[in-house]
Amino acid sequence: MVLSVVLAVLISLAALWITFHFRDEKAGNAWGKTAGAIVMGAAIPVMHYTGMAAASFTASDTPVDLSHAVSVSELGILGIALVTLILLGLALLTSRLDRNFALRTVELQEEKLKQSAAYLSEAQRLSHTGSFGWRPSPTRSSGQKKPSESSSTTKRRKRPLSLFFQRIHPEDVTLVKQLIERASQDGKDFDLKYRLLLPDGSVKMSM
Repeated sequence: MVLSVVLAVLISLAALWITFHFRDEKAGNAWGKTAGAIVMGAAIPVMHYTGMAAASFTASDTPVDLSHAVSVSELGILGIALVTLILLGLALLTSRLDRNFALRTVELQEEKLKQSAAYLSEAQRLSHTGSFGWRPSPTRSSGQKKPSESSSTTKRRKRPLSLFFQRIHPEDVTLVKQLIERASQDGKDFDLKYRLLLPDGSVKMSM
């Protein structure tokens, strides 16, 4: 009997761990939920049949007293089935509504990102500036086009990292390369101000 309780708790914890482990992974989300549901469902029969295995029955010659026994009528069985179906329907409905709210939240976030990108592009066009970004990589970087090359929305394209170093002051190139190499190894952010060498020969500090 104790073993049935222990199995129920352990299997339920395993199902919860599987569900929460794959909750934030888009690729494995459906499989994670399916596996969690199967494991959680397995907890019920495993606990039940383990507990039944612990029970023992002994035959008796004494007549059984059924005066206080409870009998369930067909109407009672129908009521239990209807209540069960209603509860399952409510659970599915709330799950559907939660999914719709989550999708709506994602859509709103995407709209805000597009709006922010449009504001950034317009600000760059008015100030005659540009911006770029990259993921630490030994050969490539991803950057935004200059305002003169971009449309009303922010565009991105891959550029060789060598073009980035051409705009850095020669005395600061070594330091920047060292920081990029360190960032690519430990994956940590860094903050650095260095000098930019503009096409007209002027020097400007990076922001």
